[in-house]
Amino acid sequence: MQPRAHHKDGPVRRASYSPMEILDWWGDIEKASAETDKPDAPLTAGDWCRFCPAAAICDTRKAHALEVARMEFLDDPVPDVQRYAPADLAWTLSNLERLEQWCKSVRTFAEGEANHGRMPPGFKFVNTRATHKWLNPDEAPKGLRKYGMDEADIYAKKLLSVAQIEKKIGKKNIKDIGHLYDKKSGGVVLVPVDDPRPAIADAASEFSEEKKEVPNVFE
Repeated sequence: MQPRAHHKDGPVRRASYSPMEILDWWGDIEKASAETDKPDAPLTAGDWCRFCPAAAICDTRKAHALEVARMEFLDDPVPDVQRYAPADLAWTLSNLERLEQWCKSVRTFAEGEANHGRMPPGFKFVNTRATHKWLNPDEAPKGLRKYGMDEADIYAKKLLSVAQIEKKIGKKNIKDIGHLYDKKSGGVVLVPVDDPRPAIADAASEFSEEKKEVPNVFE
């Protein structure tokens, strides 16, 4: 039961297994677990890598990530899209998340090493873009008024978002004011066909006129 997880069969799913099926499954788990204790245990990259503490330094995961990034069009700043196969594009899309996860884990690991005095050669820490912040929000308005600014110039009133109101009155009550707000997706995203969310009947209508005029390079 996963109320917040999308699934084609709903948030609650049921399955029945016999005692023998459970024992067989447990035997498989024990065998697989024992294999991981071997010094030469085989490494296999997959979605489970996101939970591995060695994800950033694993050669197997690195090789898989680089295979995703190796696509020939990346070697050419002006790729010949006519030579690019749709199947290759689909393969790359299905593996992009793993590549992004690997990049994130490597960056996090490198920053941790640098913080512990093991700075990667050729790198350094710099400050991020500076932002302005009032030293004393209560005193700042006094200094601004000498420039002819009044309360309306200094303070801005803004209606809270629907999400912020929901936190104040609760999900149950937010439904009672459904006539006051609109719920609309911010756009579309490409996902595998086994994703439980329903497909959009006319995805082209979700894009601008300019995007709809892009020619099909696969024809």
